[in-house]
Amino acid sequence: MDANTERQLRNRLLALADQTHKEASYNPTAFKRMFTEGNPVAAIKALLANENHVASGFTKLFLKGKLDLTVEAQILSDALWWPHFTDEDRAVARRRLKKVNYTANEPAIAEGRRPPTDADVAAAPQRASLQALTRDAVIQAIREFDDLGREVFLETYGYGEADGYWLLYDQGRYDRYDSEAIVGVAFKYIAGIERSLRANEFLGGRTTVLPALQRLGFDVEVDPNVAPRVRRPALLDPEAAEEQPFDPTNQEDAREKVLREIRARRGQQKFREALVEAYAGRCAITDCSVLDVLEAAHITPYLGPETNHVTNGLLLRADLHTLFDTLLLAVDPDTMKVLVAPTIEDPAYRDLHGKPLRATLTKATAPSERALKQHRAECRW
Repeated sequence: MDANTERQLRNRLLALADQTHKEASYNPTAFKRMFTEGNPVAAIKALLANENHVASGFTKLFLKGKLDLTVEAQILSDALWWPHFTDEDRAVARRRLKKVNYTANEPAIAEGRRPPTDADVAAAPQRASLQALTRDAVIQAIREFDDLGREVFLETYGYGEADGYWLLYDQGRYDRYDSEAIVGVAFKYIAGIERSLRANEFLGGRTTVLPALQRLGFDVEVDPNVAPRVRRPALLDPEAAEEQPFDPTNQEDAREKVLREIRARRGQQKFREALVEAYAGRCAITDCSVLDVLEAAHITPYLGPETNHVTNGLLLRADLHTLFDTLLLAVDPDTMKVLVAPTIEDPAYRDLHGKPLRATLTKATAPSERALKQHRAECRW
């Protein structure tokens, strides 16, 4: 299993643990320790190893009526797990669920009561889609969204409105975008695919689409209480634009907009406060002490409250945060020195290459070496 796949699976389990905590008021701390400190597939296989021994978490979710959140149900219903488990693993999961009169919602290809074969897995759209996604394709989909307008775009491609999962892009016409629709349409701009995917052709939501967008360097937001607003009107012909009357009642207060975006970028306030304290109010790379430009950077992308841990963060100057998120800047987990991508030629950034990362005030708040290693592996340079 390569590092990217392992990270994707671990992120899926982190999101599942977060969902379990919210929907069932149960925090699977022991299991989280198993898959965060070790291989996520091995952690699940350990729970399946003894068919007659049922973990306490399974019992608690049964009592809460939330068996759909068990790993037994997940490896049967989620195509992401198919290649990593044997027929016998799946059989154990089915029998365990059957004992409590629960049947997992397995994909349609399991008709005839057979588990998916390797050929099924290879043919499933979910397997290739999000791995093939590129930043340029997403940006082209955003431009089409801007040109058509939100309503026409969603209707044209058969998508409903986003359920609180947003792609943020500050160079577009809108302040936020329906993440699943953007990702689905982005595939028409990818060589070898060149067609948009419908909503039922890939797994949407915070556990798949949002991590894929974060991997490509985009900011995302989970907030069911907001909807996209037009940041600026559709582009006009330059001569026609001059003829448009200025209406001050339609102009958003730019200062408030900037402040709001800065607050969103900083993320959870407690997470940022913990990092400010850990690094004594200084950037972990440059020692900059201007708090207004220091941001809380997640090493492993934000996937819920569990990832807002001080050891999963770095306090970085805003521009360095952007480079870190877009995989153009990293930290060597062995030497704890800063690494700058070869494509960055600006001396202001090149001079940071090889610079020791600022130490936290206590060892308990030092950045996770495992998280830094995973981030470094994603950089591909």
